[in-house]
Amino acid sequence: MKQIPLIIFLFPILLCCSKDEESRSNTNPPESFDLLSVPDESYDIDVYPVLSWEQAKDPEGDDVSYTLILDETRNPVNVIESDIEDTSYTFVKRLNILTTYYWKVIAVDAFGNTTESNVFEFFTRGLNIPDSPFNTQPKFDERILSDAVIFKEKIWIIGGFNDEYKNDVWSSVDGNKWIREQDNASFYPRGDHGIAVFKDKLWVIGGSGVDVYRDVWSSDDGIEWTLVTGDAPFGPRYGHTLTVFEDKLWLIAGAANGSEGKNDVWATEDGVSWTLITPEADFSPRAYHTTLKYDDKMWVICGFDFDFNSGTKEVWSSEDGYTWRFHIGGGIVFPRASHTSFVFDDRMWIIGGFYNGNYWNDMYFSHDGDLWTEAYLQPPKFLGRASHFSLAFKDRIWMHGGYLETNNGGTRILDDIWYFD
Repeated sequence: MKQIPLIIFLFPILLCCSKDEESRSNTNPPESFDLLSVPDESYDIDVYPVLSWEQAKDPEGDDVSYTLILDETRNPVNVIESDIEDTSYTFVKRLNILTTYYWKVIAVDAFGNTTESNVFEFFTRGLNIPDSPFNTQPKFDERILSDAVIFKEKIWIIGGFNDEYKNDVWSSVDGNKWIREQDNASFYPRGDHGIAVFKDKLWVIGGSGVDVYRDVWSSDDGIEWTLVTGDAPFGPRYGHTLTVFEDKLWLIAGAANGSEGKNDVWATEDGVSWTLITPEADFSPRAYHTTLKYDDKMWVICGFDFDFNSGTKEVWSSEDGYTWRFHIGGGIVFPRASHTSFVFDDRMWIIGGFYNGNYWNDMYFSHDGDLWTEAYLQPPKFLGRASHFSLAFKDRIWMHGGYLETNNGGTRILDDIWYFD
């Protein structure tokens, strides 16, 4: 009897398995499912929300995982997390306040077949503004005419004035415990100087003390300071601003003395060689303004206008430091100088300042520089102030100090630390 090859018997079985696998590779997608929480069109939602949805059943009983999509557009595309096995997701990365978000979930079976949920939207809560300060007695002396930056995951405060000018350096990892890094830095004591972080170094430029300075200093650690140049071409300068933009350090406007305001713009790549971008920018001469980088532009916000001998509420932006565009600054109720500005939650912010003997305790934010919105429904509890510092650090807005005039014409220097989130 002839032997029939085994392959003849196996062929139908293999063909059957192949057809079965082919059929399973074209299975139906998971069944439709609904989003549960946060409900559609919800308001005042926390910035660390928990989103949940129904379980999506698969007709063939395959395992189903989920992809969470969240965005600020009505047709969201930004993937937050994929391969989620549960039917909920808790955010560990903070969302922005006062923002409309759109979200959906995609159910995915073992063969990559998908079913999408509907799109829900929600609006996050406003800024938390406490009734009392976080710290009323920081370790360092109260001061004005100082400034602060973020460097190596710490807040740094350098110099300032209280009865005398200072050249000390302080740092904090949490805004509560402060370390004196240097009691007597190499540069002269000063206030109204500029501070920046540029090329992994701290920089101190200009300012006033027993004189008006034109020097440039840098430090790798905040303790040891190196004189980069003592005779910078922009001349004696105080009340100016520094910002980092397009891999350069920029110095904008300020004053040489009490009556000579500047509206020039300078830039440097190393702190030694400075280039005059324009001797007269489109905005008027000013000091005690603020400058920041936002939306791939440099911004100059408010300040003391020397042409009018008064505070202003003008807002200007530039993509190159030479040509400046005026923004109406709508919503900023009062002109101001010696205020603070910073970027937080993808918006520009303003806090405080003074004008014509009034010290403001207001807070504004803007996406575009043209329209500014107050950040609260009820006025904040902190006192109006000028010459304070404010910055964004570890998902919070931090504010310290400043001063205001008392009823008898004196000056009260504040020493409180606040945070808002």
